[in-house]
Amino acid sequence: MISQFLTQGKRATFTCKATHAETIEMFYNGNPIKEYTRATSDEKEFVIESVIYTNTAPVTCVATNKVGSRTRTAYLIVHGEKNPVDSGLCC
Repeated sequence: MISQFLTQGKRATFTCKATHAETIEMFYNGNPIKEYTRATSDEKEFVIESVIYTNTAPVTCVATNKVGSRTRTAYLIVHGEKNPVDSGLCC
């Protein structure tokens, strides 16, 4: 996954790909994502169609198989009015 640095109103897409994974889970701001835009056995996609500054948060992918698990985290940073980055509240 790749972190995204967007202005308000843009589309954010996070894709988690893992070969040989038995399960793939994604988390947005620490909470499990329940509905994916697209989901296959080796890939899941999470989309926010029109981001606002309060969408600034980490997105985490956890792929698990019989050997163990691997975690990757990307960040969604949204610039705009009342941006937590600009105010010093984030990151």
